[in-house]
Amino acid sequence: MKNVNCLVICLLLLACGQEKKTDTKTIKDTPHQAVEIGNRQRPEIKQPNSVAAIKQVYAATINLLNAGQLDSVSYNYNCQQERGGKISYFSKNGKLMFIRHSYSEYSHFEATDQYFVNDNKLYFAHLNRMVWSFVSGEGDGVTKDDITESRFYVVDDQPILCLEKKFTIRKNAKDNPEADDVPNKVVNCKPIKGLLKEFNVLLAFKDKGNKGCLEK
Repeated sequence: MKNVNCLVICLLLLACGQEKKTDTKTIKDTPHQAVEIGNRQRPEIKQPNSVAAIKQVYAATINLLNAGQLDSVSYNYNCQQERGGKISYFSKNGKLMFIRHSYSEYSHFEATDQYFVNDNKLYFAHLNRMVWSFVSGEGDGVTKDDITESRFYVVDDQPILCLEKKFTIRKNAKDNPEADDVPNKVVNCKPIKGLLKEFNVLLAFKDKGNKGCLEK
């Protein structure tokens, strides 16, 4: 009987030792696994390098905007009553996501330009420009708005796809087109040095001390 009791005690001690080893291994591995899971849940957004990737990052930014999860700050400026507008900067956790620039020049031109950013580099631009004028031969005060929308998909400061749509809205006309119904057309991409210069001016304007005028 004594031998049996000793055998039982030995088996219990052996089982406890194995259980203790298992617990120690679990505690040791858990933080490492949690970090890996955490990293997968919070992936870094890489600079988009294709049209598909640009569309994906753009859509994610718009979703954040619509969900009210972007912080924003806006500044108004006026340049000798010739050009004036409003610049809004949208960010997430201090990281700039896009810039919206609404402005007018003299009295016949209005525009809203949007520049989408990742790590302070432009990857997509949407420009909406409107010029209004009087319509000759249709009575006094009849005007029309000629609208041009341009879209630029940009990788490494070079356009890889350019789209454009143009349409006209006439005052009091019943058959004016809806902007969303007008199809985009693929156009040949031209050098975008002017676009990048405008973007960099807007980027620098955020930290500019004197915001009285936006330099071109």
